[in-house]
Amino acid sequence: MDNDEAKQSILERFISEHPDLYEAIKARHRSKIGKSALLHKELLALYQPLVDEGVVRHRVNKSNSYRVHGEYIQIAYRISIRASDGKWQRIDVGKESIKREFENFVHRMLIVEHLDKIQAYVDALRAPPEDSEYSVPDLTSIWGPR
Repeated sequence: MDNDEAKQSILERFISEHPDLYEAIKARHRSKIGKSALLHKELLALYQPLVDEGVVRHRVNKSNSYRVHGEYIQIAYRISIRASDGKWQRIDVGKESIKREFENFVHRMLIVEHLDKIQAYVDALRAPPEDSEYSVPDLTSIWGPR
């Protein structure tokens, strides 16, 4: 994993491997760009039930609003999903702002529409180390059996 990939969230890595899924959602909702009420209504109808069911955990920090390089940042968020082993895995972290509103909306719609694929992706990333290509060498030849 190179340095740029390490900085990306799991969801961003998923999107880079499946750009067609992301672009399809973006194209379908393009008419809602700049229309906060429509985006919010859609999120409440589709995304919020996943949060209510406990499949997706969406947390926001309650810090005050501030400006960064002229961009008005409202809140920071963390999105986690429940992996198949029942543990929570953070998949996305970011900032809510007017500039990023549509992009954040598309990320959440991607979670709604492709939750099973994202969970499978998370499970693959969390695979036990014994499934990896290398293994711990047998050192009995050096130290003898215990």
